[in-house]
Amino acid sequence: MGKGENVFFKELNEKEKLSKLFHLTKSAKPRLTLWLKGTKDKFTLNAEEYFQHRKEMYVTGSFPEDFYDQTVLFAFELNGVHYFGEANIISFAKTKTYLEFKGKMYKSERRKNFRLLTYPHQQVFVHILTDDEELMESNVVSIKTGMSQTQIFKRFLGMVNAEDGGERSMEGYIKLRVVDISVTGLGMHLSDLEKKKLPMQVNLGEMILDFNGEHIKLPGAKILYVLDGLAADKKTKIYKAGVKFLDMDISTDHVLAAKINKTLRTLESEFEDFLK
Repeated sequence: MGKGENVFFKELNEKEKLSKLFHLTKSAKPRLTLWLKGTKDKFTLNAEEYFQHRKEMYVTGSFPEDFYDQTVLFAFELNGVHYFGEANIISFAKTKTYLEFKGKMYKSERRKNFRLLTYPHQQVFVHILTDDEELMESNVVSIKTGMSQTQIFKRFLGMVNAEDGGERSMEGYIKLRVVDISVTGLGMHLSDLEKKKLPMQVNLGEMILDFNGEHIKLPGAKILYVLDGLAADKKTKIYKAGVKFLDMDISTDHVLAAKINKTLRTLESEFEDFLK
């Protein structure tokens, strides 16, 4: 069973795969979604008939011509369960279209304790109140101009906050990239300096969550753990800190939960991450 941060993908055996594809064509809503990996545009087709001996499905509907003779991703729902896989589009003189299913197929389910992946798909940051001058001085960096206190810190910022333009911090706060979040806590990136300066298991106090430009005030939080890691360049050391929220009131809890639910990534996006 493959496991992502939020979704489990279980591979079907050949008998299960044939059965699900056949039953899709006989279902009340015999539709499936196609898209090219890494693209946002998705196309809905009707599943007309499945030929088990050829492992092909006759489909109708429209999609771009450049889909022909390419491997595409597909998804469909059957009896409340979501299925995903890869297929090839073939046609006869482009009058009839068939999907050829020779690859693996998976079914999925979400984890109950859902954590939304925010990096790099969302612009989510946390502002932590501090009076540490060294932290604030190093944190106030203009990504547009590329100025930083040290070359190492500049490289760190360039890797984890490349999309963040302008000044990184509000006055009296440091600003850190959030990599995942739930209603009970979040994961955030730290540099060497921030790892050294921010205390473990101590209430960090008031925090401001910047969620795609919308600010949510959090009453408190503490760092539970810090894990070593490397940035995308495989050279720059970064850390991921696991943070637990403290003293959350009902109103803030509801606001955060609504924001997370509204921003849920699609199962199709989770499947693409699983294939990486």
